[in-house]
Order: sequence, then C-alpha cells, then structure tokens
Amino acid sequence: MSVDTNTAGKNLAPYERVEYHDVAFLVPRNLIGWAASLTVDAKRGVFGSKFVVEAGHAHGPG
Repeated sequence: MSVDTNTAGKNLAPYERVEYHDVAFLVPRNLIGWAASLTVDAKRGVFGSKFVVEAGHAHGPG
C-alpha cells in the first residue's frame, strides 16, 4: 500500500474519511465493505517510521 499525503487535485470520491483522535485516514470504500476490522499501527524501522494497516477478513460484503 502506498501513502500519498498530497491530496490537492486528487479524486477522493472512492474513499471514506475515517478519523481517530487527531489522525485522518482515507480508506477505500470497497475495503470497508469486506473488512471486518482495520488495525493501524505505527512502526519504526531502519528507514524511518511507517504505518502498517491490517484488515481482518469478513466472509462477504457488509
């Protein structure tokens, strides 16, 4: 998954804005449709910090 923090001029229609505390995420609507849960974690590595997103699988939409 890539991350783009520059949203100026981008088509954001396929995304749902989800906020947790003071952090906003743009999550694809189709991912929301089949994921039972989403977990976001910040990890620190050799090349800097990154977000790791894990989706818990649901057996069918909704």
